[in-house]
Amino acid sequence: MTENVRVLGADRLARTMRRAATDIADHRALNARAAAAMARGMRDRAPKRRGVLAASVGPDSGKDFASAGTPLRYGAVQEYGSPARHLPAQPFARPTLEDQAPEYLGDLNDAIQDDLDRVRGA
Repeated sequence: MTENVRVLGADRLARTMRRAATDIADHRALNARAAAAMARGMRDRAPKRRGVLAASVGPDSGKDFASAGTPLRYGAVQEYGSPARHLPAQPFARPTLEDQAPEYLGDLNDAIQDDLDRVRGA
């Protein structure tokens, strides 16, 4: 004996779930704000003898990432130090990330929850 089951609102559910999946995968605006904040924090913390390193720090972001950094090779030397050159570490990127990660992750969690809250059925 075959029984048919009809799900009310299945089309709407499928449509809103597809939209939520797309939205969850693309948080460009949130990531751009996070990357800009990270770059500002790194510039503020960067060692400033002449200010070249701080001025070189910039944001980068996309639909699924946020980052900030410098193209200057000595940025890593400043961040981690160089025992061979007797240069102590002067971290500026990692402390910024540690300070800002909880807020960013909270904002990302809220954004994903908002995306999921828009899923509707019947």
